[in-house]
Amino acid sequence: MGPGISVAEALASDLEGPLLVNGWLWRRDGGDIRLCTGLTDSRPPQCVAPSLVVTAADLSQMKGLNTAQGVTWSPQPILLLGDMSDGTLVVSGQSKG
Repeated sequence: MGPGISVAEALASDLEGPLLVNGWLWRRDGGDIRLCTGLTDSRPPQCVAPSLVVTAADLSQMKGLNTAQGVTWSPQPILLLGDMSDGTLVVSGQSKG
């Protein structure tokens, strides 16, 4: 998937400072934004565990997201840069991968 680490590696990490994490973005309306290890093939897709809650990310600024039946997701893996705090990725910058 490119540079960065997996969701599982981010969850297990005790490194200080920002991490660049690979995964698929996923959110059910009214729910938390999550960075998932993968997505199911169903329509709409479901988040494959393990996953991270993502805060400080603005979905309205992200291009190329799909939405169906109250679920928004990235059709391709993305890279998010942020700090881990209690199993949550607090985004400090973002880029698509």
